[in-house]
Amino acid sequence: MQETIINVDYYDLVYSSSSLYDESRIEELFEKCAANGVTTVLWRLSVCGVAAWHSKVRSWYEAKYVGNMPFSYNMVKILRKFDPLEVACRLGRKYGVKVFAWVTVMDEDANPGLISDFVLENTECTWRSRDQKRYLRGALCYAYPKVVDFRLKELEEVLSYDLDGVYLCTRSHAKFGSECRDLDDFGYNEPVVKEYAKRHGANILTEDFDKLKLYDLQGEYFTEFLRKASVKIKEKGVPLWLGIHSDGYSMMNISPMGHMKLDYEKWVEEDLVEGLIVAAGEPVLDRSEVWFREVRDKYAGVREAGKLLLCWFRVWDWRNELPYFSGETKNPKLIEAVSKRYAGYFDGYAYHEAENFERYDDLWNRI
Repeated sequence: MQETIINVDYYDLVYSSSSLYDESRIEELFEKCAANGVTTVLWRLSVCGVAAWHSKVRSWYEAKYVGNMPFSYNMVKILRKFDPLEVACRLGRKYGVKVFAWVTVMDEDANPGLISDFVLENTECTWRSRDQKRYLRGALCYAYPKVVDFRLKELEEVLSYDLDGVYLCTRSHAKFGSECRDLDDFGYNEPVVKEYAKRHGANILTEDFDKLKLYDLQGEYFTEFLRKASVKIKEKGVPLWLGIHSDGYSMMNISPMGHMKLDYEKWVEEDLVEGLIVAAGEPVLDRSEVWFREVRDKYAGVREAGKLLLCWFRVWDWRNELPYFSGETKNPKLIEAVSKRYAGYFDGYAYHEAENFERYDDLWNRI
């Protein structure tokens, strides 16, 4: 069965609504999902480094950063009234829509007020610049045991809810907390530097080195974390999906400043994941037929292993990147044409995001 997935960044629904996006509004959303054949909702738990749910591991959103979002404070009101994750799980059961907890694994900072307490207390655990003077504070370095422990504690808490699955996403907002945009400027933390020198005999801070080997090393640390996370998720008896860029090395708003091998072949081989969402954050509507064929062929082994191969489908055009959109105006017919034309290439699409469907009701008929 094809998956039809809606990404729910609950904070975006809250800050874009002039009235409180409360339990009744969440119920209306799930009712629409059920009525329009949505099989799964990915429910985002964080606002970068702070929680949009009743976490005991993370500090909650406090509206210290609102920018041009006048209704952001409504998130504070909501968290005082109820736990959005509990409500989503309960309503998912009521309407027969699966709910996956969407956990961002590389998104701990974007702007003042959205940085996690863990990063404030352990800045050295975020990706460090080659000159050792700066940090990309949104991106965690999984070479540190304390980073792995922090993330596993969060997952333990999440898994106490009545979930249908967990979605770990490498998409990030990290670049908004850094002025640097230089290629591969970050990722030179002490344990990585030492291990690279041990394996390959080069000091990556001062000498020429093989960047692919650095990417591979970063990926090894992340995969080791994933092994531990997979054990906990399997104990819960629910599937794990993971979201990555289609090239297997870059991550939205971390690259080009840093890269990491997203070793999906190993994840599948070791049975760590049940599904892969490729192109997480990428503008799929702007991709050619060649791109769709290449992605289908590159990731064919995922489906051959009995895992789901899903595709992120961004219906936003917030940067005016797509020539056939104007600002945020959507072309529902085009969305329908692309998703239907390449439906057989994937086991479903994850449409990003629910806020668009709230603004443009005719999108529901196009998925």
